[in-house]
Amino acid sequence: MSSPRPVTPCIVVHGGAGQLSNPSIFPMLIIGVKKAARAGYDILMRDGENAAVDAVEAAIKVMEDDSNFNAGHGSKLNTRGEVEMDAMIMDGRDLNYGGVGGISNIANPISVARKVMDESSHCLLIGNGANQFAQEKNFPQIPNHQLITESRRRQLARALEAMELVEMSEDESESDIEEPIEVHKTKKQLKRQQSKAEILKMVQEIRGKEVHDTVGAVAVDCQGNVACATSTGGLTAVHPGRVGDSPIAGCGGYADNHIGASSATGNGESILRVTLCRYALFMLQIGQTAADAAAAALRYMEQRVGGTAGIIMVSRDGDAGVAFNSNHMPWAQVKRGITSYGLNRGEIKTSKRRAERSESFIESPDKKYNDISTVTSATDSDCPLDHPDSGVVSLGMEAGASGGDVYINM
Repeated sequence: MSSPRPVTPCIVVHGGAGQLSNPSIFPMLIIGVKKAARAGYDILMRDGENAAVDAVEAAIKVMEDDSNFNAGHGSKLNTRGEVEMDAMIMDGRDLNYGGVGGISNIANPISVARKVMDESSHCLLIGNGANQFAQEKNFPQIPNHQLITESRRRQLARALEAMELVEMSEDESESDIEEPIEVHKTKKQLKRQQSKAEILKMVQEIRGKEVHDTVGAVAVDCQGNVACATSTGGLTAVHPGRVGDSPIAGCGGYADNHIGASSATGNGESILRVTLCRYALFMLQIGQTAADAAAAALRYMEQRVGGTAGIIMVSRDGDAGVAFNSNHMPWAQVKRGITSYGLNRGEIKTSKRRAERSESFIESPDKKYNDISTVTSATDSDCPLDHPDSGVVSLGMEAGASGGDVYINM
């Protein structure tokens, strides 16, 4: 059996797709994803036996420990005011996979998922069973209140108030008023002015506010081994026991050494219905670039079931891609020691001045991403990284934007 073709190690992380209404949090999210990506990259560069899997777990733990993200500490609350978290991790070498759903009182669900993968014969444990397993593996039990932030309490209170209004308006005739709902309006005002449909819309807006609803990571190591990991605190004010896409292989993430790895974020029910991450890898498998494959998967989801989402991907050859159809998604990539990152549509930045913008543009009239923002990193195969190499980061333009791909030579 021939040895795997060496590639340049690469890690990509995301901090959740959605609509961020508070610009003051933007810098913290960027700092968070950059810190996570660099933590994973440091492990990749050690080139250990389990480098890719270790790297994605380490990256996720950084974000689970950061209350700015909806995973671990800072998770959203269900209708009972409780934290229920989901996580998964997958090893592309043998398709081994571990996940937990509805786990509570744990600081780092991703590490419990790793134990499920490495030290059990199961793939997915949920609820009390997942908690029991964590105790058997000597994970510290964290009181629920230590995982909850004040902002999550306020978010839950607004959502529960809006849900109460839905019940109050069951027998009310629908209003013709089209004035947008403001969260600070009183129950009396809302009941008088808003239809049930509008109130339901407000509930969804509250649930989606500051959404960054999932954190994820994908990596490829020097030997071409890939891995993915995803973790989430779920949605605000959902029914206890609700499990989304994040811990499900093929939905919240997937990794296969024959193809690559992907991690998703966004509307969990939509992602589940189209097995978004596996679909994206199918697109990669038939020859599309990582960014094109991610964008194709998002288009398919939009056409079939609707919803917003984001995907990060890396191929077995080190081609990395980011795509999202939401307004925002904090993400970061580290490759060759250079950190690339972004948050808004059409945004890509680097933390080193080695990257210089080229004046050349390549027209791509056939690339219509239907309002999907894409970022892709070119393939290379130098390993170990003893000398600088010329790579490419290309930014797919939004539909309707002028030009085609913007190239940044690194």
